Amino acid sequence: MNNKWSDWQSRGGESGNIAMVVGSNQDGRLEAFVLDKKGDLRHTWQRKPNHDWSEWESRGFKGAKALCVGNNQDGRLEVFVLDGNGALQNVWQLKPNGKWSDWESRKGEAGNIALAVGSNQDGRLEAFVLSKDGDVKHTWQQKANFDWGYWESRDFKGAKALGVESNQDGRLEAFVLDSDGVLHNTWQQVANYNWNIWESRGGEKGNTALAVGKNMDGRLEVFVITESGDISHTWQQKPNGKWFGWESRNFAENAKSIAVGTNKDGRLELFAVDKNGALWHCWQERPNFNPWSKWVSLGGTDLRDIAVRNNEDGRLEVFALNGKGELHNIWQLPY
Repeated sequence: MNNKWSDWQSRGGESGNIAMVVGSNQDGRLEAFVLDKKGDLRHTWQRKPNHDWSEWESRGFKGAKALCVGNNQDGRLEVFVLDGNGALQNVWQLKPNGKWSDWESRKGEAGNIALAVGSNQDGRLEAFVLSKDGDVKHTWQQKANFDWGYWESRDFKGAKALGVESNQDGRLEAFVLDSDGVLHNTWQQVANYNWNIWESRGGEKGNTALAVGKNMDGRLEVFVITESGDISHTWQQKPNGKWFGWESRNFAENAKSIAVGTNKDGRLELFAVDKNGALWHCWQERPNFNPWSKWVSLGGTDLRDIAVRNNEDGRLEVFALNGKGELHNIWQLPY
């Protein structure tokens, strides 16, 4: 396995960015999106897979305050934002790897505070938001790559964090932290349709953030930052199935943000920003199983939000906004 990493690099552009996500083009080129201090969506992309980056470009939006990115069935990137009123809007590539559409409103209620996107088994994107009262609402493409349907509530109140991932069999599963910080989940009963009632995953109260990963065998695994700043996780006992209890990853540096990625060989790798803004990581010693490695520092200064993606050749790349809102990245070096 490869534990050699580059030095940190600045991606340039403006300071003051308030949010960041990273997507993968159909051809494998990574593309990073930020919301600047005016809420404009700006992006930069690898000029070719695994290589150098473009200059920044604006997508001409003002007032956005949250964002996420997904891939259509045909590989086209689609970006979703909450506008200044908390309503969902989106923009998409007109063809894979290519130019972009104009912005379009997804209608629905205003006042939303968080969002996420997942891909159904049949390729249709499904967008989820947390409403101002912490309910989970969602809307979905009527068919893959095309128009969107109406909104539906999943009848939850008080949620304050949101994550979505696909099971091995293609069924979407959504995760939230409730008002006490306890993890709950709901899932499609069959691929593409019909949702189960919410179920508590138990564990401690006071969790503040969550991240969802998928093991090589398809089992979902959820990581949370606990009230004390430690990181705990729970995972499915078998693909598509029930869940184990909680286990601590013994992070002693008071985590502020987390992200999880999957190595080329299928091993999950967990990243955390500590109380001083430095990045740490640990990883499964073999795919699908414990034990995990000890924590190792990747350095960095004054980091906050992080995201992780795989390059076209499988190497992990981590992106972070620092305290000034500047985008930086670090990546696994070739074997």
